[in-house]
Amino acid sequence: MKKIAAFTLALGLAFGGAAYLPYTAQQTGAIVAHAENSSGAFVINEFGNGTCSIKKCVSPNTENIVIPETLFGNTVVEIDEDAFMFHKHMKTVVIPDTVKIIHKDAFYSCYELTSVQMSKNVEVLEDQAFFDCTKLSSINIPSSVLYIGRICFANTALKNVTIPAKVCVLGSEVFSGCKELETLVLPSMLDSIPQSMCYDCSRLRSVTIPENVCNISDSAFRGCTSLKSLNIPARVQNVGSYAIGFDANSNKVSGFTAKVTAGTAGEEYAKYCGINYVYAGGSSGGRGDANCDGKVNAADVTRVAAHVKGIRALNSEGKANADVNGDGKVNVTDVSKIAAHVKGKKSL
Repeated sequence: MKKIAAFTLALGLAFGGAAYLPYTAQQTGAIVAHAENSSGAFVINEFGNGTCSIKKCVSPNTENIVIPETLFGNTVVEIDEDAFMFHKHMKTVVIPDTVKIIHKDAFYSCYELTSVQMSKNVEVLEDQAFFDCTKLSSINIPSSVLYIGRICFANTALKNVTIPAKVCVLGSEVFSGCKELETLVLPSMLDSIPQSMCYDCSRLRSVTIPENVCNISDSAFRGCTSLKSLNIPARVQNVGSYAIGFDANSNKVSGFTAKVTAGTAGEEYAKYCGINYVYAGGSSGGRGDANCDGKVNAADVTRVAAHVKGIRALNSEGKANADVNGDGKVNVTDVSKIAAHVKGKKSL
């Protein structure tokens, strides 16, 4: 059965009904509560099995907080919902390696928080756990993490983020509004890019979509105006609306190029949206790729020549790619231009 740690009651008797520990004159030191002397400023929930959670931090003026591994004989394994919410002065926090779950809104809107030393064994970061920590620029996400909830790190100042390989689910808008985010490494086990994952991350310039991803949701990278190139893996079966290559106002990002594989959802998205794209083989927008294999080489010259001679007609996509001069016809001129490209004399 959960209960508030008995130390709050004892303090109430000792200090004329006060619910929490009295503050000392020094307010900027680290808070560390010790069971043996009942000092500290945390309210806990005991789980009855020798473990507990941090229910509330009750030292709102403290800048550097250290959460101990044990409190009053109980191992700290969770940080409860809203435990540090709206803490006005906390700048750093150390979360012990005993903690496995950080619940919803645990550090919501801690505006002065700049650095988090995360538990090396945490497995779950719930929704909005660090949402709107606008100065948070440093956090280590350990390899133990399996799930990161929606809006978990949105509106923070994180710059370079690597998500561990074991993470298979990310919540929507997880990095939305991270204006300082520059690089993002996604986990290899991820199979879906969530909606608005990096919405309006205007400084994001480098991200790699894992080969296992089969879905890129709406607005996943919308507003990422510094992102000029992105590979859409061949396994992707769906690319949502404004997912890639658009700013927050739905305009195409200048200079953006998608890297796609012929005949895939990535190619279909690029063509439908009218954004620049190249195939995996490096050809530009399919021009010259008469056999639609993602490359422009001697085989395409032969294929176009066969079409012109009436030996073997191209399909509709092959015709569109073969018409490199854009006159609506496939003829000797196109054969010559593709051949010149293949020989390196003049690029298409």
